[in-house]
Amino acid sequence: MSNEIWVVAEHWRGEVHPVTRELLARAKELAAATSAKVVALILAREAPPLAAKLGGLSIDEVVCVSDAERERYRPRPYVDAAAAVIRKRSPSAVLVGATMSGHEFAASLAASLGTGIASDCLEIEWKDGGLMARRPAYGGRLLEGIQWTKDGIAVASVRPRAYADPGPGSGEAPPITEEAAAIPPEALDSEIVAFKKEEGETVNLADADVIVAGGRGLQVPENFSVVRELAEEIGGSVGASRAVVDAGWIPYPHQVGQTGKTVRPKLYIAIGISGAIQHLAGMKTSETIFAINKDPNAPIFKISTYSFVGDALQIVPKLTKKLRERRGAASPA
Repeated sequence: MSNEIWVVAEHWRGEVHPVTRELLARAKELAAATSAKVVALILAREAPPLAAKLGGLSIDEVVCVSDAERERYRPRPYVDAAAAVIRKRSPSAVLVGATMSGHEFAASLAASLGTGIASDCLEIEWKDGGLMARRPAYGGRLLEGIQWTKDGIAVASVRPRAYADPGPGSGEAPPITEEAAAIPPEALDSEIVAFKKEEGETVNLADADVIVAGGRGLQVPENFSVVRELAEEIGGSVGASRAVVDAGWIPYPHQVGQTGKTVRPKLYIAIGISGAIQHLAGMKTSETIFAINKDPNAPIFKISTYSFVGDALQIVPKLTKKLRERRGAASPA
């Protein structure tokens, strides 16, 4: 087994997905402890142009597998090629973004390699000389640790925003190694017919700079309007705890936490959220956390940047009104 950590790059319409940069940055940190190499694997119609977009990330190598049949992600053409080149080099670990396609790809890759997988991870680290992953278990009620044996390739899918995005690279492109991986006819068992944009409300909490989230401290569904009004006033996205999602106050795409979205905004405002471990796991890396809660012993106050003990139903409407007045005063006549 080689002393290498591989990251499978995800891309769309010529752009590298941010989760790829996040995982490459984390892989560099992990590699520093063991003097390992960091390698990105790109499968695409034309992989080298995408490799150039990883410049400035200080990775050691990019393995490129180019083929017209890999212009868009499909399970068999991607997994078969990845498994073939990974078997040749036998890295110690392979990291994949836990995106919609990444979940399927990582599981299929692990099955093809005959190795273990930890899916939907919140954290990857070295422990006792081996790779350790932490992921939600029992419906998000617990965090479990998974450690691989040293004689197998560790495959893990990691949630987007679990680590900071260093941003698009602008430096010199890393060294490229081109590999060929033939596609047998039986692997072309599916075809992409079209892409259709989802209609209705869209929620992109993972990329939001400002999130205003509400919890059961708001007491009844009608009171959740104070969260929406504040979010609208400051240009933020609306988030929620699992409790209010389970209660049907707001749809699941707004849920933050182990069983929802993992977020890393510049500002996270928690309104009436006590701070169960499941929720904290999804937002604790926010740059600034402003928490409002009646309970002075609420767990969320242990990680909040600013803590406000009081009734959110009195505080938040006043805050929103004050912000509107300030914006009105700043507007030209």
